[in-house]
Amino acid sequence: MKTSNKSKKKNFRLLKVLDDETVLYNDIKAVEKKLQEWEKPVNIQLLKQSRPNTYKIQNRNKNPSNEFQNFLLHNGGHTGGWLEHDHLLFLRERKKYKDKEKFLDSLQHILPDLSYDDLVRHENWYVKYETLKNSLKDAIQKWKEEKVAKENNNGNLERKNNEENDKKKSNKVLANQLKIAERIKEWKFLERKKNNQLRAELKSKSKMEKLNLNKPSFDFLLPRDPDRVFKPTAIWTLHCLPEEKKEKPNQLIDLNKIPHLMIPEWRRELK
Repeated sequence: MKTSNKSKKKNFRLLKVLDDETVLYNDIKAVEKKLQEWEKPVNIQLLKQSRPNTYKIQNRNKNPSNEFQNFLLHNGGHTGGWLEHDHLLFLRERKKYKDKEKFLDSLQHILPDLSYDDLVRHENWYVKYETLKNSLKDAIQKWKEEKVAKENNNGNLERKNNEENDKKKSNKVLANQLKIAERIKEWKFLERKKNNQLRAELKSKSKMEKLNLNKPSFDFLLPRDPDRVFKPTAIWTLHCLPEEKKEKPNQLIDLNKIPHLMIPEWRRELK
C-alpha cells in the first residue's frame, strides 16, 4: 500500500510537471506565431506568387522550440498517443530496468493489451522526445546566458560612460583650481611688488629726512632785554625827531631773507 501511494504521488507530480511543460510550450508557440505575423510586411498592392524560401523554412524548422512542438503535434503529445496511466507505467519500468530487453519484457507483462512492437515504437518515440526536449532546454539556457551577457555588456558600457563623465568633471574641476591658483599667484606677485615699492619710498624719505637734520642750522644769539618791549622802536623815535636831526636808520634785515631749515623734497611735492 505504501509503495502504491508513493507511486501515485510521483505519478501526480510527473503529470503536473508535464502539464506545466505543455502550457509553457503552447505559450512559446503562440508567441512565435504572433511574431511571425507581425514580421509580415503590410502592402496594399497585390504581390506575385513567389516560391517559398526553403532556406528560411529549414532554419525555422531547426529552431528547437519549433522542432519540439512539431514533434508533439504529429506524435501524440507528451505521452506519445498513449494513455497517461500507461505512459507513467512505461516511465516507471524504464527507470527501474537499465537493460532494454528486461525493461520491455516487464512492461509487456504489465501492459498485456499492447504488443511488443508497440512497446518498441513507444521506446523509440521517447528517445526522440527526450532528445528534442533536452535541445530545447539547452536553447533556453543559452538564451538566458546570452541575455545575462548582454546585460553585463550594457552595464559595463554604462559604467565606462559614467567613469568617462566623472573623469571629465574631475579634469574640469582641476582646470578651474589651477586657474584660480594662477590668479592668486599673480595677485600675490603684484602685492609683493607694491609693498616693495612702498618700502623703498619710505626708506628714501627717511634717508632724506636724516640728511636734512644733519645740515648746519643758523642761530642768532641776541641778548635778552625785557624792558625793550616798552621802549619805542627806532622808526618811531626817528619819526619824532626834527627833520634836521633825523638820520638814516641802519639797514633793517628783511624777514624773507632770514635763513630757515631746508624743506624736504617730498614735502615740496605735497605742497
